[in-house]
Amino acid sequence: MTQPLIWAGILIWAMEAVAWIFVLQRAPLSLAYPVMTLTYVGVPLAGMLVLGEQPTRRQMAGGALVAGGVLCVALSGLGS
Repeated sequence: MTQPLIWAGILIWAMEAVAWIFVLQRAPLSLAYPVMTLTYVGVPLAGMLVLGEQPTRRQMAGGALVAGGVLCVALSGLGS
């Protein structure tokens, strides 16, 4: 395991686990878990910005639907 990217991935995973624990201490799971699905939007965006990938229209539409769904869940959680 001399690959620096593997160690970077492990470190990022550990930081994400700690952040998730902090989030769950402050927000209900029914609100916090849907926000996690924003990775389905963030990863293709990172692919575009970092790797120069070109997503298809279908991928962009899917990302927009996911983001819209998370927005609906977030707004419904504000009234509670």
